[in-house]
Amino acid sequence: MPTPEDLRVRHLQVVTKSWFDTLVDVLNDIQLRGAIDYYGYVRSDILPVLDLVYNIGRTDLRFLGIFGGYGYFAYDVLVAGKKISEIAVTGAYWYGGQVNYDVYPYDDCILNMGLPDKRWKEVHSCAGFFSNTLQVQGKDVLKDGDPINIADIYDTAKGKITQAVNDAYITDYNAEIDATLKDIKANVDAKISDVKAKVEDVYGRFDLFTPTLLGYVVNQSASDFADIFASDLQANKDGRIRAKIVVSVDAYAYIKFTPSGLTDTIVAVLNAKNPIPSDAWHEFDFTVMSGDKVNVRVSPSCTVTVFVYNIGNT
Repeated sequence: MPTPEDLRVRHLQVVTKSWFDTLVDVLNDIQLRGAIDYYGYVRSDILPVLDLVYNIGRTDLRFLGIFGGYGYFAYDVLVAGKKISEIAVTGAYWYGGQVNYDVYPYDDCILNMGLPDKRWKEVHSCAGFFSNTLQVQGKDVLKDGDPINIADIYDTAKGKITQAVNDAYITDYNAEIDATLKDIKANVDAKISDVKAKVEDVYGRFDLFTPTLLGYVVNQSASDFADIFASDLQANKDGRIRAKIVVSVDAYAYIKFTPSGLTDTIVAVLNAKNPIPSDAWHEFDFTVMSGDKVNVRVSPSCTVTVFVYNIGNT
């Protein structure tokens, strides 16, 4: 019988029809002697080369079903995530949680079901038989047939009834007191609200009339007809802008004005187009609305000190 070695082609060898006949014979021999043929049928035992080394399938490439007569496993088998050894010792319990037989403790009055901090949520049963006590919400349940002596409980019951009547009267008085206190609190809250509103109004008026310093520079070197402040100053209340200016040389003072909501700016000279003398304070008022923006310019270049205030309407 030819072997795969017989199919090796040598240098300059001419492949003839006999070579292909040999190829067919080798393939047929492999099919007959191999454990699995080309069509997937198993024709003999499938044996690993080494013991306990190779797997059949993977966790992400599994066979849909395995059908066999017997199964022999040296260690264990997992079924639905549980070992066969675990399932085998459950006895009356099925691994899915179903009970198939009666469940008994190994001895009488020894074992518990649940713990004080590990309780069953609900217990459904046809009947319950308790030889000793049964507690519901921390109290013993009175059993039929328990002896009751009226004389033993009369004094206690009388005391509880008397106390209940007294508590009822106290509760009535407490309700009247609570209602009166609520009325007083409501009146006080109303007065407090009025006072708070008036205080806020006074504070608002006071804040309106109090000048707010928007910006200032001291002894700053100002270029000719350039903005003195790096960014325009915005008025926060309706009223006036007051500019206090000192210049080192006689110079003209200008206000750059941008109305609220607009982007166009207007620059005009102050002091009726007259220069302001050097080294003397000069104040100029300019009407504005909240949101208007202003800046200050001087000409020619000089050292300047400027304070700009926002004063509300009086």
